[in-house]
Amino acid sequence: MRFPFRDFRAEQDALQNAEHRPTANEHDKIIIEQPVQGINQDLTADTNSFTYSLEEIELIKQQAFAAGQAEALQMFAKESEQVEREKVQALEQIAKYILMINEQLHEAKQRHYNECISLAIAIARKIISNTSVEVVAAGTLSFVRTILDKATPPAPVLITVHQSIQSLVEQACSEMIKRKEIEVVVDHGLGLSDCKIEWSDGMVVKNTNQILDEISALLGSPS
Repeated sequence: MRFPFRDFRAEQDALQNAEHRPTANEHDKIIIEQPVQGINQDLTADTNSFTYSLEEIELIKQQAFAAGQAEALQMFAKESEQVEREKVQALEQIAKYILMINEQLHEAKQRHYNECISLAIAIARKIISNTSVEVVAAGTLSFVRTILDKATPPAPVLITVHQSIQSLVEQACSEMIKRKEIEVVVDHGLGLSDCKIEWSDGMVVKNTNQILDEISALLGSPS
């Protein structure tokens, strides 16, 4: 159902113009001027001349709602993407931080491990170097007897020791020395607890420093 708008002022002006219209013959040129709207004329007449049905108004409302809803959904999607990006960035930062902490913990453990191994090796070296010559000689003799019993090398056997324990070893092996089964010599390059046993086709070396170095290398401790 439509509700047209009638411009009564325009109709009244048209009637007045028709009453004052000049009479013309066939040779006259008649100019009919259109009425000009005055400044004080109601300017809302043009806009009010448009009419809308209830169905059209409802359609416009639906279209406006749909457009607003689409724009709102688009803005929400953009904001959601931004939030997701920020979440991903935050998780990446957390992962990097955890990785850094784990690396630092691993380095700290490795450093403490190496320090403990180095300390243990240093203590062993210190104990060996401070051991009395009697104890060292007893240990060397035990090592020599073990080798001679197991290897049963042919005579003569050359036993090289540190100068500090030479006399003690010779005293303990005096009978074998008399039978020329062994000979005790000195090597200033050997450690106090070290010795070397040589015979015609073989040799055994006890090198404490080398053993400690090998243990240190095996355990990953710096020298």
